[in-house]
Amino acid sequence: MKTLQKYEKICNDLVLEFISKYYCDEDIQLKDVYFEWVAQEVGGIACVNDEYWSIDDIVNTLRYKPTEKQLFDFYYHRIKKKPHYNLKNFIKLMK
Repeated sequence: MKTLQKYEKICNDLVLEFISKYYCDEDIQLKDVYFEWVAQEVGGIACVNDEYWSIDDIVNTLRYKPTEKQLFDFYYHRIKKKPHYNLKNFIKLMK
């Protein structure tokens, strides 16, 4: 497998892990969640249901493990206000 193909597979795997952790539960399975890359640019912005996540957001979410509430509070805070915080600092601030 070529390096670029590996990168794209890893990006897709990261998004699927993110979706599995933050969008799925007993009633909602991975296959029930809508996901695509914006403009088919793998590794850019992922559209998950009606929300948009950069690959950096996804990696940092998996790295820092916020609660579901913290993650979606962060997401909607960024939409409503200027994004003054990254996820790591937002989690610290909201504790």
